[in-house]
Amino acid sequence: MIPLIAGIGIGTILWSSRAIFYGGTAGMSYAIGKKVGRKACVALDGLEDRARALIMNNIVNITE
Repeated sequence: MIPLIAGIGIGTILWSSRAIFYGGTAGMSYAIGKKVGRKACVALDGLEDRARALIMNNIVNITE
């Protein structure tokens, strides 16, 4: 009877630690992905602004 109770206890501890590990990994992956995605979005916005300014400056120079 005691080995059965110990086995259930150890199994519960292992499953719980695995769930905590997976949850922590998922949360950390989400945070890192959000941070990198935000930086990529800001970089692409800057690229878009520079391209728009370059095109507009060329159009103004051509029409003058």
